[in-house]
Amino acid sequence: MAGKTFEEMLQESFGISELPPVGSEISSDADTIDLRMNEDSSLNNFLNDAINERDQNLLESSPSVFTQTIDAPTGPIAPPVKNTDVFEGNISDDTKLKQSDLLRPQNLNTIREYMIAKNGVDYETAEAETVVDDFVENMRWFNTNTISTAGEVVFMNRASEREKAVAGQAYKLYDQLGSFWSNDGAYGRAEGIFDYVSAAVSDPSNYIGILTGGLAKAGTVTIAQGSKLAIKKAATEAAERALKSGAGKKAAAKAGEKAAKAITKIIEKKQLSGASAKMVREGYVGNAIKQSKAIVAQNADKLVVAKAAKTANRNALIATALSDGAIAYAHDGAIQEIFMEANYQEQYNRMQSLVTTAAGGLLGPLAQAGFGRLKGVSGFNAGIDKLDLAERTGELKDFLPLLEKKNQKKAVKVVREAYDSWAKKVQRGEAKLEGDILPERVFKDIILGVDYDKGITGGLTKIAADMGIKVNKKKPVGDVLTSLVKHLPEEDFMEISDLIHKATGFHGGDLIGNPLELGDVIASSINKIGKSLNTLSISRNKINRAVVGGNDLLLAATGFDDGKLAEEAITNAQPLGYAQNVWKRLLVSSPATTAANVAGFGAFAIGQAASDMLNSGLVGIKGAVAYAATGDATLLRQSKVYIRIQGQKIKNFADPLTTYNAYMKLLNAKPDVQKILFETVGTGVERSGGRFGIEAPNIEKVVGLMNDITGVRIQDSLTKSQMFMAEVDKYLDLKHGRTLTDVLAKGDLDLIDEEVTGLALDTTMKSVFAKDYTKKDTTTEIGKGFATLVERASSMPGVGFILPFGRFMNNVVASAYQFSPLSYGGMVSDMVRKNKTPIQYREAFSRATVGTAALMYAAKVSEAQEEQGLDTFQLRSGSTILDVQNVYPLSYLLSAGKHISYAMRGKTATSEMYKDLGEQLAIGQVSRDIQFGTDVSNILDYFVPTGGVNVGGERTNIARDFYNAFTEPGTELIEKDNVVGRAYEFASDVSEGVGKPAGNIIAGFFRPLDPINRLVGFMTDTDTAKDTRQARGLGKFNQASTKYFDNILEALMEETDSITGESLRVASREGEIYDPNPLARIFGLKVVPGRTSTEKIYSMAGMKAWSKDQRSNIPAYDRIFNEIMSPMLERRMSVELNSTRFKEMDLPAKRKRVNFVVGEMRDLVKGQIQQNVVGQDFLQSLRYKATTNGEPADRIKAMKEMREEGIKANIKDFNYEELQRFTAKVERIKVEASGVF
Repeated sequence: MAGKTFEEMLQESFGISELPPVGSEISSDADTIDLRMNEDSSLNNFLNDAINERDQNLLESSPSVFTQTIDAPTGPIAPPVKNTDVFEGNISDDTKLKQSDLLRPQNLNTIREYMIAKNGVDYETAEAETVVDDFVENMRWFNTNTISTAGEVVFMNRASEREKAVAGQAYKLYDQLGSFWSNDGAYGRAEGIFDYVSAAVSDPSNYIGILTGGLAKAGTVTIAQGSKLAIKKAATEAAERALKSGAGKKAAAKAGEKAAKAITKIIEKKQLSGASAKMVREGYVGNAIKQSKAIVAQNADKLVVAKAAKTANRNALIATALSDGAIAYAHDGAIQEIFMEANYQEQYNRMQSLVTTAAGGLLGPLAQAGFGRLKGVSGFNAGIDKLDLAERTGELKDFLPLLEKKNQKKAVKVVREAYDSWAKKVQRGEAKLEGDILPERVFKDIILGVDYDKGITGGLTKIAADMGIKVNKKKPVGDVLTSLVKHLPEEDFMEISDLIHKATGFHGGDLIGNPLELGDVIASSINKIGKSLNTLSISRNKINRAVVGGNDLLLAATGFDDGKLAEEAITNAQPLGYAQNVWKRLLVSSPATTAANVAGFGAFAIGQAASDMLNSGLVGIKGAVAYAATGDATLLRQSKVYIRIQGQKIKNFADPLTTYNAYMKLLNAKPDVQKILFETVGTGVERSGGRFGIEAPNIEKVVGLMNDITGVRIQDSLTKSQMFMAEVDKYLDLKHGRTLTDVLAKGDLDLIDEEVTGLALDTTMKSVFAKDYTKKDTTTEIGKGFATLVERASSMPGVGFILPFGRFMNNVVASAYQFSPLSYGGMVSDMVRKNKTPIQYREAFSRATVGTAALMYAAKVSEAQEEQGLDTFQLRSGSTILDVQNVYPLSYLLSAGKHISYAMRGKTATSEMYKDLGEQLAIGQVSRDIQFGTDVSNILDYFVPTGGVNVGGERTNIARDFYNAFTEPGTELIEKDNVVGRAYEFASDVSEGVGKPAGNIIAGFFRPLDPINRLVGFMTDTDTAKDTRQARGLGKFNQASTKYFDNILEALMEETDSITGESLRVASREGEIYDPNPLARIFGLKVVPGRTSTEKIYSMAGMKAWSKDQRSNIPAYDRIFNEIMSPMLERRMSVELNSTRFKEMDLPAKRKRVNFVVGEMRDLVKGQIQQNVVGQDFLQSLRYKATTNGEPADRIKAMKEMREEGIKANIKDFNYEELQRFTAKVERIKVEASGVF
């Protein structure tokens, strides 16, 4: 290299005769290298020109290099150099056009160039009609949808002058179309209506006004804590005044008199007497007075709330008008800015903005008023009143005997037989008198019968089952026994008391003087022994002949076992666990996460609805056969339930607040179900840190506020309420033939039993991907051991940072199983074991069938993606391509569908496909931030000794490095004056390794700032991708930890190296990498930039766009390499893209061809860099060469020698002299290893 000027090297390599002067000759002297590290000597315009000319010479002189085994391209070809000529349009301003006029060559060329500039190379060869249709749809969305407008703003900010001029002419063409209503025919009108409605419905800003109005209303009525407390206080005071008034007292007295008359007749009919009759009479009168007082208080409350509602409605309309008007003003302003940038509009039109603002401020309140008319359509208002009344009175005991007179006699016989059997055992010496009133064996014989061990079920279990008495946690079968004893006639009471004394030796003395007292003593004994036996569980299953089958699901979910709720005891505070829980809750506090959760719930809800409809058909067919044969119409009725419930779901969705209020009231009556639904938020993240034994009210307030602001809690509550109420309604109707609205309105809450709530709870938790699969009912859905392992790992302090959403992962695997043909096998297993009901079998079959159909449809979608050259997770919507990789379950369906498509066509799946599917079912869904889990897991690597040293990025052990940083072998601590230097050196080295993953953990606490950060980046045009690999020392940590508020910092402090860093460069796209629509990303939509030829070729070959980027241990070299390679590769791939033979190749041939072309380009770029770069770029190329020279063992040995000579830097920081010395050592070691000397 010595002795040649840079100009001479370029002339030799590129054959260019004239170049700008670039400096003096290259010397091997390190000082000269350092002197030439300046902006003028780096690769800049003249080098790009040289590469362009080199590329063109290759095309002219050796076309085989670019077209080996490929036919000459047909159709339009992308120009080798982007057209930067000034665009001069000559479109008339006053011509009125129809959409068909846009197909004229001149108009079409303008539109095509605009679409290529904005949406990529897909429009180079697209059919003319497609180009025009997509353009018109794009413009309609641009003018109507704020998210689309934001995308247009980003495009215009990055566009060249020619592209802006082209856009201006395209805008003019669109405006000359006029109204779609008058000049495009019936089809055009329908298409126009669909486009505008779709754009409006898809615009999040249209819901902000409604939400703002809703919050204003809620602030007055229900949600805002201050207002809620104020209204509650006012209502309570009103209720107290009403109760103290003469009218309230008179009503209560009248209710008591009426109840006394009614219960007297019942007592006579049931032939009750003595203490039993007195208990019933007093209890019923007390209940009636309670209810009367509750009604008075409820009516008083309603008057207060109704008054507050008037103010709330006014506030809601004002808030909606202001917010919608402001959004309309900003939207119109953005559009006018774009038009002025494109020279389509000369100046800002204030009148247009005022009119737009006024219209926006008016339409919002009108829409809200329209939605207000739907309030109450769900039909739950009457039920809410009944639930509220029940809540006010508390649980009213039923003082009447559970058994009728004839069954009372049977029950007395059962008790007599049980004690008599026990007395005989005592006489035979088989049992001992222990003085207990209710020995365990007697209890078992009473409940199950004395012959249960012989396989014959009797006792109170048979009596209750024959009568249709259902038992549950609140009313176990033991209550039947207690009720029986309390209502014993006098003669039976005396006989039973004497029998108890003889059989057990129990002396009640003065404690037992009547049946009521005996009943209380027996109830206490049942409470002591019942929980230790399996008796109650057996009895419950015998009595509750399951119809819909939710009992076991509810018991498993609540941890209830024979009447006992399992509670996790907190023995000591767990600060690390609490901190991790706070981190998780903040990590999900993002509108993007909320949107992803809504999408996941929506997909499940659609699948559930489809399963219900399929069930309706299957049950209807079976029911018709059964009706024809036996006249039994049960199945026909159940078939109609599945259809009716779909209509009720629509009503509930249209009336969400009423549905939510009914849901909350119902849960107050079902505290065990409420506990499960309230313990998690989002996809299984614990709602609070209560179980960690930490009291931190201020932290909880902040975290709760972040959850609320980003919509996490609202989304969680609304989705759960929609699914739970619909499922309760469905199973209630299937079992009892009554709707939920009817049952609630009539106050028949006992019908909403464990069967109904168990299955409703199970489906609800599945719908939000928060079901606990560590319980015993999940054997055929997901391995319990696997689920437990994942959840424990996710909850473990430290590990939870790597696998933050373990429960979500379990639900992903389970739902993929349930909605797939694999679950047919699980159904067979369940049927063999007979552990579920026919309804459960049918619903499992329907879900599996719907899921299988969805997978087959996804396979067809995969084929369509292949025809369009789209990646696995890319979907086209008009001119926009969306990436749905993190939108589960859609992402899973696309990945699995691609595998099915390949299998059906006899094609071999690629390694990328297997990786995609694996990520969808496992780690890719555990951590919803791309690469987050991978980065964080790297932390652990640094604490494991590897026996190596830091060689060009290779890791060392932190513990050992820490020791070595402060001590010398065999000596005491080093001198104090050197401790600081060693400590800084150690901290810098550690931050190199763990900076990014550790920074990612810190960043999680600031996730709620992400929407604001993206908005600031959008407004300041600074939100570009960073190359964090180039950051050094604490820079890696700084850039990673501030990723959710870096744009905010830069706006306040201007750009800084430690935060801003270097912008990323890739080989598949020229220039900076940026989000084409950051506003869409805020709401969970990832818009793909207009594709380059390289990116499309990669997709066609089933490769990831980033997979062919240069990536080594020298990030700065990688940036240089990718920046040089991208324009060369793009021109090369444009030739391939337009080649007929390439398009007709099968996938393996395409992949082989792409690898060949990329390899060819890499060799070309590598050679030119080695020969022609100067200054800092030259040093980076030497550093790269040093990290690839020889074997790793050779480099490690050379590095040790460098350390011994006092050089502590790693290769990334070596200067020219150190690189020369290191390279010489490696060469010497290689020779020594070869055995030549």
